Amino acid sequence: GCEFKIWSEFSGKKITQAQAEKLVKSGKTDLIKGFKKKSGGTYDTVLVLEDKKTGKLGFPARAKK
Repeated sequence: GCEFKIWSEFSGKKITQAQAEKLVKSGKTDLIKGFKKKSGGTYDTVLVLEDKKTGKLGFPARAKK
């Protein structure tokens, strides 16, 4: 069977239908604002589809300082 699924919520932020469709089609979303940090604040990021077979999500690689 198919194991691919995208959760409707990620880090306390609901993922819209349009964001999920863009993620599947292009491998990443546009910038999404308001994800919740474990420490209590919020952050903005792009979601990246790391594994198309399972739907595993991740974040873009951070630039080294």
